[in-house]
Amino acid sequence: MRHRKNQSGLTLVEIMVSMTMGLIVLLAVGSVYLGSRQTYRTQEDNARLQEAGRYALEIIGRTVRQAGASAEMNFNNVSMPLKCEVTGVCTPIAGTNGAGSASDTLVVQSYAGREELSGGVWVSRDCTGGAVAANAVMSSTFELNTTNLRCTGGVGGVQPLIGDVEDLQVVYGVDVDPQGTPGYQSVDRYVAAPTAAEWPQVITARVCVQIRSPNNGVVNEPQRFLNCAGALGVVAATQAAGGLTDAADRRLHRSFVATYNLRNRVTAAP
Repeated sequence: MRHRKNQSGLTLVEIMVSMTMGLIVLLAVGSVYLGSRQTYRTQEDNARLQEAGRYALEIIGRTVRQAGASAEMNFNNVSMPLKCEVTGVCTPIAGTNGAGSASDTLVVQSYAGREELSGGVWVSRDCTGGAVAANAVMSSTFELNTTNLRCTGGVGGVQPLIGDVEDLQVVYGVDVDPQGTPGYQSVDRYVAAPTAAEWPQVITARVCVQIRSPNNGVVNEPQRFLNCAGALGVVAATQAAGGLTDAADRRLHRSFVATYNLRNRVTAAP
């Protein structure tokens, strides 16, 4: 006679082992998910940070390269002196040096000239896209308003460019060599605040924009990063950190630097 085995359930030990293994798997999956999510956030914010830096330097650089330009010089009236260099008409480049940790202001001007093109229309625009009238000075001012980099045009008013900007610093390359000497049209020194005699000798502008990532909490620990003073090499003797800043948050921070020639003061400038 055959005996049937009675069906028995799981023991308490088996249940506990199964639950433990399930929790381990769940924790592993959760850890991978959270790690991937954090990596994605960091990469996304870094990409947005890079894009903002490139855009800011592109707009500023395009404007600086036009400093002192004149439509008349480039077209029909090639023999006419550059009106933007005439005292009292306009100043190709100027700015204010922020005291202490304050940001700088950069002002670029050019001359719109007269509409003398045959069969065409010459339209000069400031950094906001505003069309400047003929025989008028075209002015663009870059400055910070809290954490917004903005440009004030002579016609278009105020236009915000990008946000999350922490600093704007500019140093100017001065050429003190007379025309015809070996060092002519080469930068002799960079200064943060040119004197009245040095402004006409400025041939380059080196710009630094310090930007932070849009979101907080994208890095595990606060960053130590190179600030604009360190990036431009103008660290004061009182700054023990040597141009480095310890962030007070867990955002990404980066300083973007570029140097631009004033093409209308430097022969065959790129």
